[in-house]
Amino acid sequence: MDQQLYRLFRRTIALLLSFSLATDLAHAQGADPNEVTNPVPTTDFAVSVTTKSGVPIEGVRVTPNGLRVAESPGDHYSWPLRNVGKPPSIKTDANGKATFKFPPKFGKHPDWVHTTVVTYSLEHPEFISRRVETSTSAKRATEEMVPGCEMIVSALDSQRQVIENLSVMIAGNSPRFVSGNSPGEIRSRSIPQGRRQTMLVCADKKDGNHLFSGVRSFLFTESKKVTLRGLILKPGMVIHGKLSDDVPRPVSNGIVIAWSIPKPDGPVNHEKRASIGWRDVAEIQSDGTFRFPSLPKGGKLQVIAICDGWVIDGNRRGSVTRGITYDLSDIEM
Repeated sequence: MDQQLYRLFRRTIALLLSFSLATDLAHAQGADPNEVTNPVPTTDFAVSVTTKSGVPIEGVRVTPNGLRVAESPGDHYSWPLRNVGKPPSIKTDANGKATFKFPPKFGKHPDWVHTTVVTYSLEHPEFISRRVETSTSAKRATEEMVPGCEMIVSALDSQRQVIENLSVMIAGNSPRFVSGNSPGEIRSRSIPQGRRQTMLVCADKKDGNHLFSGVRSFLFTESKKVTLRGLILKPGMVIHGKLSDDVPRPVSNGIVIAWSIPKPDGPVNHEKRASIGWRDVAEIQSDGTFRFPSLPKGGKLQVIAICDGWVIDGNRRGSVTRGITYDLSDIEM
């Protein structure tokens, strides 16, 4: 992996882990991460979405995902679940309009912070997804979306059965896919132009036995759609682990977060290009062991562990929130 990209990967992982660690730990402890424990008043924010020519776009999914505050303008805060619950996800109406609520202040007494900017994503299968930041003083915003490149995909499992719950990961973008014309087929026209790493996934949330394609690089252009039909997805690598013997047994309320950047198929120049990333969480058993049944093969794997009274020893290789990174590129799969 290119060193510049790797440093960017480390910084991104650290930031994302800082946002997700509390939520994952709440899951491990059986708590509802969306439970409102410190409710605050909310107010409306209106969004209108149009094409460049001003035509309203119906069916754009608008999802608020974060806030900036007066007390620290340079920082970005994740959505305050404990104050207002799970962020809404709504679609624009026939007039291209949608309204969601945000908290003018959030946090906990007496350390309130006051919202100045709201960030939200715009997604539609016919237009390029966008992430937007708008001052809350506006109370409303008008956003434009433009069509992107087209992709049509379908996949099979190892028994050559059509995969129905297929999803597509594209580096540097979050395109929205909808059902295509054939069973298991999905399509999107929301992908920006350019060469991008792509991976197909069948994610089994119940037991974690995910299926993956390899990571491929495609050149997306407006004049030619990318079509992948009948691609066979395979299980990923199984990762077993155990906490240090220093941690007393039985272990309680423990989780391990795994972030992996899988190795692309064939020679690919990573420089200045976003990479595919995959995240998973495993519970630590009372004897200190944990298991990931299926992670993407090869590349870089980063893990962070936490349980009652203990966190991963990050002093050896960076901070705790960065965990420990393993290079799996040379391991035979």
